[in-house]
This record gives sequence, C-alpha cells and structure tokens, in this order.
Amino acid sequence: MHDQESSMRKAIELMFFAYRDFTGEADAILNEYGFGRAHHRAIHFIRRNPGISVAELVEVLRITKQSLARVLRQLVDRGFVVQETDAQDRRRRRLYLTRAGEALENLASAPQQARLS
Repeated sequence: MHDQESSMRKAIELMFFAYRDFTGEADAILNEYGFGRAHHRAIHFIRRNPGISVAELVEVLRITKQSLARVLRQLVDRGFVVQETDAQDRRRRRLYLTRAGEALENLASAPQQARLS
C-alpha cells in the first residue's frame, strides 16, 4: 500500500509541474497586458465558441457571474472582446473576440500549442 501511495503522490507532483510549465509562458505573456489566467480562459472559450452567452461562459468556466463580469469588463474596455445583444432575447449578451482579442489569444496559446506538439 505504501508503494501505491508513493506512486500516487509522485503522479500528483508531476501533474503540478506539468501545469506550472504549461501555464507559465502564457502567464508571462498575459501579465504584460495586466491580465491573468481567468482572462486567458475567457478568451480561449470565446474564441472556440464565437457568440457564447455570458451565462454559457459562466457555466463552462465554473466561476461566478460576478468574477466573470470583472474579467469581461477589462477585456471589453481594452478592446479584446465585444458584447452584442442577442437578437431573440435582448437580455442575453453574446461574446466575440475582436481582431486584437484573436491576436492576444494566439499569442498566449502559441507556447501551449508548441508544448503539446
């Protein structure tokens, strides 16, 4: 049993290192913009799902609407994301990356894509 626990702890340790290395380069790039991982996750999923609603993004990210609102406000104010009112439900806001947002997402994700390759 002790060997199994030791192996599990080693695997956990390797996961910590892998996560650190996977996110480190993107963190450094985003930090230059005054952004963090929450911003990266938001622009990643907005890029993968153009027109995603705020409620859907909250669900995907499993964060509070309040937490997302802060991140979105910064991304919108800086011109990386636009919010459009849904044509069928005017209470719903749809999210899209601007060209600057796509460029930032490419920049932050490039090191991760290279690492996975």
